[in-house]
Amino acid sequence: MIKKVLQKIKLNSSLFIYISLALIPLIFVTAFVIRMTSSTLSENSQALIEYQSNHVVEIFNEETDSLLEVFYSTITDQQLSSLCTKFSHNQDVEYTSSLLKDRFNFYMNLNPTISQCIFISMDGRYTTAQHYRSNTSATEWQDEEYRNSILTKITENGGLTIFPAHKINNSYSSFPVFYVGIPYGTNAAGSNFGVLILGIQKSFFSSAFFETKSDTDSKLPEILQFAQLILTDQDEMIIYASDVSMIGYTLQNYTARYSLSEADYVKTKYNIEKTNWLFFSYSPKTIVFASVEKALKLLYILIAIYACFLIYACIVIVSHQNRRIYMIADGIQNFRGNEKGYHIPLFSNEYLNIIITEFNLMADRISLLTENLKSEQKKNQEEINLRRKAEIKTLEAQINPHFLYNTLDTINWMAIINGEMEISTMLGILGSLLRYSVTNIDSPVLIKAEIEWIKKYLFLQSKRFQNLFTYKIIIEPNIENYTIYKMLIQPLVENSIIHGFDHIKEGGFILIEMWTANSDLFISITDNGCGLSSDKLLQVQELISNPNTYTGENIGFFNVVSRLHAYYKNQFHIEITSGNGTKITFSIPIDSN
Repeated sequence: MIKKVLQKIKLNSSLFIYISLALIPLIFVTAFVIRMTSSTLSENSQALIEYQSNHVVEIFNEETDSLLEVFYSTITDQQLSSLCTKFSHNQDVEYTSSLLKDRFNFYMNLNPTISQCIFISMDGRYTTAQHYRSNTSATEWQDEEYRNSILTKITENGGLTIFPAHKINNSYSSFPVFYVGIPYGTNAAGSNFGVLILGIQKSFFSSAFFETKSDTDSKLPEILQFAQLILTDQDEMIIYASDVSMIGYTLQNYTARYSLSEADYVKTKYNIEKTNWLFFSYSPKTIVFASVEKALKLLYILIAIYACFLIYACIVIVSHQNRRIYMIADGIQNFRGNEKGYHIPLFSNEYLNIIITEFNLMADRISLLTENLKSEQKKNQEEINLRRKAEIKTLEAQINPHFLYNTLDTINWMAIINGEMEISTMLGILGSLLRYSVTNIDSPVLIKAEIEWIKKYLFLQSKRFQNLFTYKIIIEPNIENYTIYKMLIQPLVENSIIHGFDHIKEGGFILIEMWTANSDLFISITDNGCGLSSDKLLQVQELISNPNTYTGENIGFFNVVSRLHAYYKNQFHIEITSGNGTKITFSIPIDSN
């Protein structure tokens, strides 16, 4: 029905036109802005990489060439070589050291980026000259362990060795930030006199790290102004950085201190070939992508404008229909299903009338079905009640012939007068059984009363069949005060005696068990009789699930199943198995009242 209704409803053409007019320009504008944004991002990133790479490499190559020229000059300087030889042989140390300092000052004046010169002999003695003044006479070269480690490192390397300063003093602009050392001089045995070390100050890096930030010719001055620039050796030990206090630390220390994550910064990495140094730059994405953000803002504004237009158009088109739709919805919600003749009034709008008409037809059908269902339920309940009463009356008529009670009482007195006490006992028990079964068969009794009655019944049957069978009753403790309906066990016991032991002469056995589990009372009757045939077993199992299949046989078992259905509805369970004997087990809800 819903599908039929949907097929009849046509999309409002004006609504479709307004939505199209709003969406088509929005799609084109969005595509244009995204393309522009992507292009801008690519250009900015490429420009940043090319500019920084070319600029830094060019500057460092120039400065490195200048530094190497100084080293080449020292190697060919005979005066410096002679002084270093005397100092290493411990000849006139004070005078030689003074002359060496003068020579070192010459080279420091030759290249202003050199702020300190140090010569360390192979026995660990040293002399140094420097451009800066310190408030303390202590320097890092007085640390013998540090001095020897540098001596070993340079001699083992055998060539140009670069390493960061051990101590950094930010109070002096000319204080060395890294050192460059080489093995120096060769004696007659072919070994070195010592090592020559040049201390390089901050100005060596100034053009790369500072002047670029004020470079008016730069295409990206804003990006460089906020970038973090870092120079490291091959082990990523910092030689120089935007924050000079981090010299001597690792790159990982630097990025951790300033939280330079790749999520917030654009990272670039370059190799300076002449020195094997590594150059890193971290540029904030907020600066790099500033133009992208501007484009995105424009995109958001355009989307907001078109979205507002679309919403306004939809509101204008459908607002005049909302009231009627709400009236239809209220009418549907107020329908309870049992109101005969309930209808929603029709409107002038054609496709809304289709919905209303279909609902009114559905309401008529629901009302009719509700009336039919109530009638069927009432009829079925009456039939169930009549059937239950008939079944109970049939069972009472079957096992409770009331007129026998008075007759048996008379015979009992005659047996007593004639001294037949065994016959009198049996008649007394029989009379007790009849009296129990005559009264209120449709009422619950205590389990202990029902068990006493069963014991009397089994006693009489045992006498009747001349001890054909024996029996045993096992009851879980503390359940004797639970209640059960009368005569639910006796028909099943009788079936075991009459049908189960039909073809035996002796050795019959009946076991009756009662226990509780999961708020249910379980009752089991087991015999070692001849059992049921497969056809008979199928017939009985079908009778359990559907008492309407009763064919007139097994009236005792049928009465038990029917009464269980009547008393406990779907709250009971019964099953039967048969082989070398038969076992019937059923469970009912516990009632301890």
